[in-house]
Amino acid sequence: MKKTIQILKSNKGNALIMTIFAILVIALLSYPIYEFAQSSIVIRHIREQAQLTLDTYTITEGKEVVHSIKSGHDYTSIINKQLFLDNYVKALKANPNLKAYSNEQLYFDISDMNVAFIYKDDLKTYVSFTVHMPLYLCGQKLLTRDIPLSLQSRYNLKY
Repeated sequence: MKKTIQILKSNKGNALIMTIFAILVIALLSYPIYEFAQSSIVIRHIREQAQLTLDTYTITEGKEVVHSIKSGHDYTSIINKQLFLDNYVKALKANPNLKAYSNEQLYFDISDMNVAFIYKDDLKTYVSFTVHMPLYLCGQKLLTRDIPLSLQSRYNLKY
C-alpha cells in the first residue's frame, strides 16, 4: 500500500496509474446512475400501459353500464374487474401473476393490485398497485425498488 501511495505521489510522469484509477472511479459511479435511469424508464412504461389499459377498460365498462341502464337493469354491481387484469397482462407481456423475467432474473413484480369504481353521473375507475423492481450488480440482487402507483380514469355516461 505504501508503494502505491509513493507511486501516486511521485512526479516521474507515471500518469497511467492515475488514469486507470480515475476510469475505475467514474465507471463505479456511473453504473448506479445507469441502473436507476433504466428502472425509471421501465416504471414509466408500466405506468403508461396501466393508464392505457384503464382507459380502455373504463370505456368498455361505461358502454355496458349505459346499455344496461337503457335496458332497465343495474349493471354496475357486476362490473368485470378481471377484464382489466387480463388486458393489462397482455399489454405488459407478463405472466398471469404479473411478474416479468429477463435472462432468468426477475425484471419486475406487480403486487397489491386494487381495481375499484365509483358510479354516479359518470363512471370513475381507479387502480392502484406496487411495482417491485430488483436492481442487480454482476448477477446478484443488490436491492429492490418499490414504487406505488395510483391511476384513475373517467367515462361520462350519456344516455
